[in-house]
Amino acid sequence: MEDTQKKPIKETIVKYLKDEIVQNVIIAFLFNLVIDIVNQRSLGIALARLFTNPFTVFYNFLIIFITISIGALFKRRIFATLICSLPWLVIVVTNFVVQCFRQTPVSAIDFTLIFSVFYMIDTYLTIPQIILIVLAIIGAIVGLVFLYLKAKIFVPKVKKVLISLASGAGLLFICTFLFLKLGVISNDYSNLTKAYHDYGLPYCFIVSVVDRGIPEPETYNKEVIENIIDEVESYPDFIVNTDYKIGSKNQPNIIFLQLESFIDANKLLGVNYSTVPTPYFNYLKVNYPSGYLKVPTFGAGTINTEFEVITGMNIDDFGTGEYPYKTVLTGEGTCETISNLLRDYGYYSTVMHNNTATFYDRNLVFSNIGFDRFVSSEFMGNIEYTPVGWLKDNCLIYEIDKALKASETQDLIYAISVQPHGKYPEEMEAVKDSLITVTFEEEPAEEVLAAYTYYINQLYEVDCYLKELTEQLEQYDEPVMLVVYGDHLPNFELEAEDVATNDLYLTEYVLWTNYDLDVEDLDLTSYQLSSYVLGCVGFDDGIFVKLHQTRNHNPNYLEDLESLEYDTFFGEMYLWNEVKKYQKSDLMLGYNEIEITEVYKENEGYFVKGTGFTDSSAVYINNVRIRKTICYDDNTLFVKVDEIKDGDVVVVKQITEAVEVLYTSEKYIYLDTQ
Repeated sequence: MEDTQKKPIKETIVKYLKDEIVQNVIIAFLFNLVIDIVNQRSLGIALARLFTNPFTVFYNFLIIFITISIGALFKRRIFATLICSLPWLVIVVTNFVVQCFRQTPVSAIDFTLIFSVFYMIDTYLTIPQIILIVLAIIGAIVGLVFLYLKAKIFVPKVKKVLISLASGAGLLFICTFLFLKLGVISNDYSNLTKAYHDYGLPYCFIVSVVDRGIPEPETYNKEVIENIIDEVESYPDFIVNTDYKIGSKNQPNIIFLQLESFIDANKLLGVNYSTVPTPYFNYLKVNYPSGYLKVPTFGAGTINTEFEVITGMNIDDFGTGEYPYKTVLTGEGTCETISNLLRDYGYYSTVMHNNTATFYDRNLVFSNIGFDRFVSSEFMGNIEYTPVGWLKDNCLIYEIDKALKASETQDLIYAISVQPHGKYPEEMEAVKDSLITVTFEEEPAEEVLAAYTYYINQLYEVDCYLKELTEQLEQYDEPVMLVVYGDHLPNFELEAEDVATNDLYLTEYVLWTNYDLDVEDLDLTSYQLSSYVLGCVGFDDGIFVKLHQTRNHNPNYLEDLESLEYDTFFGEMYLWNEVKKYQKSDLMLGYNEIEITEVYKENEGYFVKGTGFTDSSAVYINNVRIRKTICYDDNTLFVKVDEIKDGDVVVVKQITEAVEVLYTSEKYIYLDTQ
């Protein structure tokens, strides 16, 4: 009798387990749990969240459930469900990998950069790792094809599945409204890493897909913008009384030096060094105006610190994980920037970066934000590489000097460095000859010690270059202001209590001048930095500059800033009387000196003589690239070809490692009689 009673119960359970909706519920729950384990990097934390954050877990479960339920509409249900799950699998794996190399999680816009990072993949991955990844991708494709061919055919219960999808979507909509009201989830992502941990990867990633730009402020209208303008005009500006003032005969050259992952290493707690890693920067902090700099990113995201300094805009007002360089500053997008403002005062603006020109579309964006010249690694000579493959920063000393001498007017130079960039070595063998020895108060793992040792020694080299640069500028016969700051902290697995500031978003800045500058030390945000610097040279033009100089203690300061940002990119441009004020510049890549003067045969190939050549120069004959171009110096290239015929067209192109053409020289017609 007892067995007879158990049998119907067992059959009922089996029946329900065969139901596609029940199966999707189970799969979604387990898949969401796996995603959270990977996102939290902890089984314990993920399991604990089932009880400590049940509503958040449920919300993310709904997102996964709706996604995979679509597969039940197809005959090959199992295969279709797997395909519907695949995007989330790619996202969670990508997020895990990305966070191994930087401390910020992946967002939707990161996938737009995928082709930009191919050229540097060997910096982050070894050849065996790359091979394994390729084999894994091939294996996954083969597996999917096999699964499709062998997949069991079901008769889809379309009506039932659609009802399930509609119910899930309706519940998700209701939960979104309630959970935002109750604070279970949030759309405030000032700290993206914390948001991913608190609210879950599926929700945060979807927000990064749909959350773009700046939402219209509730009070936005023409009168509000005009009132902001009137108020900033009526307040006294922060202006230093100086003889070295923009608009005067002594207006100084201004150089911003944005140093990759640069900090005073003594701010890292529990770490000791055999030699002070940044002695010169520490000297500058004591003897020149300096302060803390609140930056918008930690461990990576150089581009957003750069954006804030150049534009004076607050990245927190934009979408989740957004890079304005990839959104509002593409196409015809322009705005107020330091380069646009100083052009009216005769400044020639150069931006330089010892990395490839196309990363984050800088070769396009710098025209939109008003720079006259862009010197990327493809146009730099005298270069050296770090052990992990980044260009060393000493090349910037030469390039800054070259830029100062290239123009006949005063210069604005924005230099972006890269040397201490990760990924860092994980074996002590790679850093055995390091000048500075690193020790910890508590014994770390080998990969941690190796990474810190490498980073600290790169930091020391950059500090030496900084000293060399200021010594060079000290001798310059014109007034110069040099603004030095770190873009963010290095991408170690740090917590706030691991740094002396107790804040992972604080770096430091110094104002160095080759003339006397008497200003007090002041802590700033990166979107205030350029306005403060301009105030130190007597400059008070530009609405964003005026806002930062006059309203930074006003309770409506940040709201006013957001309104101006919205008006610039998404509103009616009331700032400029509804007419776009700033136009794209005619951006010059390099120094426009690449030319061919002579081509002649010698031994087993041909020498190409001219000017402006670098390791990124490639010789093309009749528009066909010669695969091997050897650069001897900036005047000499060599190509190994059997013959260049009479009348052949020879050009030199500056190309990226991804073989994108940045610049093409004038045509040179080869004559075999020469």
